[in-house]
Amino acid sequence: MKKIAIVGVGPRGLSALESLLVSISNQQKEVEITLFDNAEHLGAGEVWRLNQPDVNWLNISERDLETLDGRKEFLYRNTTIPHFPSYREWANTNHKSNKPDFFPPRNKIGRYFKERFETLSAPLLKNGLLELISTEISRIDKEGDRFHLEDTKQHHYFFNEVLLTIGHQPTENSEELNEWMDHAKGNKAVLLAEKPYPVESFLASEVIDGSSQVALRGFGLAMIDVMRALTLEKGGRFEIVNEETLEGVYHPSEESPKKIIPFSLDGKPPIPKPLTKKLDEQFKPSKAQLQTFSSALTEITFGNAAVDNIDFFKEAVAEVASGVYIKNLLPKEQSYSSEEIRKVILAWLDDEDYSHPLLYDAENNTKKSIQDYLKMATGKGEISLDYCVGQVWRHCHYPIFDAFSYTNLEEDILVKAFKLHGRMKRYSFGPPVESMQQLWALIQAKVVTLHFVDNPDISTIPEGWKLKKESKTITVSTLINCVLDAPQLLKVTSPLVKNLLCNELIAPVHTKLGIATTEEASVLTPENGVIPPLSVLGRLAKGSVLGVDSISACFGERVQQWADATARRM
Repeated sequence: MKKIAIVGVGPRGLSALESLLVSISNQQKEVEITLFDNAEHLGAGEVWRLNQPDVNWLNISERDLETLDGRKEFLYRNTTIPHFPSYREWANTNHKSNKPDFFPPRNKIGRYFKERFETLSAPLLKNGLLELISTEISRIDKEGDRFHLEDTKQHHYFFNEVLLTIGHQPTENSEELNEWMDHAKGNKAVLLAEKPYPVESFLASEVIDGSSQVALRGFGLAMIDVMRALTLEKGGRFEIVNEETLEGVYHPSEESPKKIIPFSLDGKPPIPKPLTKKLDEQFKPSKAQLQTFSSALTEITFGNAAVDNIDFFKEAVAEVASGVYIKNLLPKEQSYSSEEIRKVILAWLDDEDYSHPLLYDAENNTKKSIQDYLKMATGKGEISLDYCVGQVWRHCHYPIFDAFSYTNLEEDILVKAFKLHGRMKRYSFGPPVESMQQLWALIQAKVVTLHFVDNPDISTIPEGWKLKKESKTITVSTLINCVLDAPQLLKVTSPLVKNLLCNELIAPVHTKLGIATTEEASVLTPENGVIPPLSVLGRLAKGSVLGVDSISACFGERVQQWADATARRM
């Protein structure tokens, strides 16, 4: 009987196990399955662990989580695997189109994943149909037709097939961050948090108190979680004063920091999603528009025609977004034609700083940008064309992900497409309105200052760090890195990934991307071609696939394709 190892048991490892068991049962095969993971909460993984604070929010609303289906009951080797409910059934959600979307804490969906895993694994473990080993695999070697796995305790294991679902991996620090780390070593009066998570790691520090001035490197989603941790977990509270827009005021505590100073390379704030389903519907393309959009992309990405740019991508976006804008959002006093609006969108996609009356222009005023985009997101302000494009982009995620996964495009063209998608994340992966209202409340309370938000000069001093912008300076004793690095394979520092690279068992799609794989998740390398028994699912395969970080991707068709192919090989 063949032996399969699944290394990593977060949501994707859970989904892989479910899918594999169903595929093997349908094909009446038998296999020995071993899971490797030393996480405390199997099924949830580190990102969704149950014991993290409630300040870490999901960036997906419960309304969108309604697409997370449950598990049907099935029989595996005379053992009944019970039904498990969909997220909607499990959470008993009931959404009204005119009420604000709810974004749950990460630990809530972590509980869902943990319970789903336990109801799957319990009958298998009881009947000896599954082995679970709590350890960290640090090395994998190919020995003939087997894989030799070694863990950090020098224990050895042998398998016919291996699937890696190891999620986020550490990457090389920037030169600047390494310099700051060296500066902080041995100085008990200052604190440098190398990572934003877990937030408990810096909340426990005595350096942060009511007199602290804390700098946050980064101005995105992780920064918002850290900002919320520094206030709510330190005894501060937000009071909502407008239920319709979730606008609030902030009440500090004696322990919450005196100042929070975010900064980034461009100072541009994240842009909130629409507050309600009703507001969001106006950005949703029709089924016909989505089909046209998808066809325009796949005709190129899966066709034989060579392209030397991503104009086809931009044109498809401009076509669908202009149609939505004209139908639902163009002010009545404006008389722009469809073609004129399409050209404005194309120019803006080419150049983020392109100026036009239909595009929002805050004149580099971050505070005003936050306020105005909040008005758009809550239905209290005129929708700018760029906000519309960003929200339409979000509704087009699935056809984009499908079109740019396992494509025929040249690697450099693929990188350009991924770069544009990354630029649009500020809009399409924006935070909930309530998060941005909390940021706004902190600005109004003069706890958050935005004077240094746009690429300040930073120098190390005995007291910590000095930030300078124009004629103003500020000294901070605490600096928290809120930037999460992209999954560039060649920058990953974990021993397992470095070992696989050294052994030429994996290779990147491109130097700036992740592992090359087939549609069935089998690894591809220039030296060895396809290595069917070694498979990778998840963010380390970014480049082969797009949209790897979403919850829906964990339980999507990519996982099922791997499972079906694996079962056929048994």
